Amino acid sequence: MAGCASGSCQVPLTNRNDKRKEFETDPRNARETCQGLRDDLFGIAQRYFDVAPDLVRIEENLHDAWDELIHAAKILPAGDAEHDRLITLVHEVRELGDSVRTTQDDVATLSNGKRLWTDLPFLADEIFDSWIKESAVFTSAERASLAVLSSKLCATGICAPEMARCALWLFREALETEKPGAHIINMLPACLEWLRHSNIKIVKWCAENSAPLSHKEDKIVTSPGPLAAGINVLGEGFSVARWLFWRQRLGELYTHGNGDMARLSRACFEQMINTGSLVGIDIPGEKRYLANIFKALDAELASRGFKGSVGAEDIEIDPSWVAEDLADRQMVE
Repeated sequence: MAGCASGSCQVPLTNRNDKRKEFETDPRNARETCQGLRDDLFGIAQRYFDVAPDLVRIEENLHDAWDELIHAAKILPAGDAEHDRLITLVHEVRELGDSVRTTQDDVATLSNGKRLWTDLPFLADEIFDSWIKESAVFTSAERASLAVLSSKLCATGICAPEMARCALWLFREALETEKPGAHIINMLPACLEWLRHSNIKIVKWCAENSAPLSHKEDKIVTSPGPLAAGINVLGEGFSVARWLFWRQRLGELYTHGNGDMARLSRACFEQMINTGSLVGIDIPGEKRYLANIFKALDAELASRGFKGSVGAEDIEIDPSWVAEDLADRQMVE
């Protein structure tokens, strides 16, 4: 090979797609993948302390490392505990703190104004871009796994304001925009993972009318979609009105759907229905639904002659219980 004395030198990978071909594809090797990522990230940290660090190269390496982190999460099943190893790695890297060269007092700050490593430069941007630019071609399982990574980072305080944009984009796409049933079914597993791992964070943002950090061009991502705006759910970002719209929409999809649509929308609805009460936030309908579901469970137990036990999974729920008095319904024929 020209320019290579031994003839065995590798050509540097410069294209992102080429680099991705080198990523691990077997989730059974997740532990080794995480260790390799750790080595890469700590190597980047060490290179900053070179005599003349190449910040352009450091930034490129950071983008590549975060891209591999996203890929590593994406190939894992959503319920795989190995996701937690990746989350721990990100926390470990952040705990490296500000990088300050001993001969200078200035903190390492990259081109986007973020500090190395306290601000985890480019991590949130890479994840956000994965959602809005690439996730449309992901499988439903891959999208759900990306949701696990995003929501667990968010729930544990990693780039939470920036991660909020990812949640808003997803719920806007899945619930606030008119889409075919097959599209909604493909999106709901990701919604479910967000609600499993970060429902508390989201409901708090809604109670605070929080607007996530975003660029002007991201406004369409954080503003309510056509279905929500059509019933006067207005304002950029999170709100209780928007939370209630999502809950109502999921209830409708469960009531009028079947198969995977009914199963997934019910699971999402049930993740939402008592979230406010868990943290002392008064969300309309939660207390009424809880009272009504206990009445339904009592009726189901009575129909079994008060033998055994019953849970919510043993009955058909009615999302309209948030608004109706169950006493007006005849639960047992």
